[in-house]
Amino acid sequence: MLELQQQQWGKDYFFTSPSEKVIKHYRLAGHQAIKLSLMAGDKLAISSQDKAQNSELIVLNSNGKSAPELLDNRPPVPAVTIKQQLEQTGAAAEQLRGQLANWQIDSSHLEQVLSISGSETANLTALNELNVIIVAAGAKMTVVQQSPVTEIDIKVTYAEPNNDSLPEPLGPIKSELRIPLASAKTYEVQKGEWIQIIDVHGKQCSDFVAFDKQALEQGIEVGLDATATRTVMGLSNPVPGLHSRFLGTDLLSMV
Repeated sequence: MLELQQQQWGKDYFFTSPSEKVIKHYRLAGHQAIKLSLMAGDKLAISSQDKAQNSELIVLNSNGKSAPELLDNRPPVPAVTIKQQLEQTGAAAEQLRGQLANWQIDSSHLEQVLSISGSETANLTALNELNVIIVAAGAKMTVVQQSPVTEIDIKVTYAEPNNDSLPEPLGPIKSELRIPLASAKTYEVQKGEWIQIIDVHGKQCSDFVAFDKQALEQGIEVGLDATATRTVMGLSNPVPGLHSRFLGTDLLSMV
């Protein structure tokens, strides 16, 4: 899932605060799900790029109970495409099953979902604090079919300025740091741990610098090196897979 964030600014980019509209765009791939937190007045727009992919929304109140009426007045219906995907085998079904379990969604929640047709652009407004799970689900396509599960566009317009709604963490959080503008912080990471860097307001580039701790303890400075990475990986920048590595000046993988 790819997220794009856009903010609308006042006349002076550097010395005025953002205007009241904070908009986030999400591209939700087929067979995927996303959970968003909304407050009263936040607006949600959902559309299908090919006008063929239906989406199903599970709306939860602050107590985790189904509350579709907090987002739209259309009557809720039992989930169809979500159940189709869950009933199958394979990676897509297993991933969705795991996501719903982590979000504490059971079979009762699937009996009251909001169904959005692929041919419509749904514009919804949150009436109160809620969580919404948007699912672009469906059955696997066979080799003789022409009905793939496709992407959904999602746009959230927040009612309050400077909304700091952040994506779900990659896993259990060991340490969380917030780095103010024009500053830097140091932290230690153990082998096998993940580093997730999030731009809160969608406009701030960041410099990531890493050093080998064992080498530093011996008085040797071994940091990330672009030339070493390009030389060993054969690419200008690391990419997912076997080439997803940054190397240090000693030509050994560091991150």
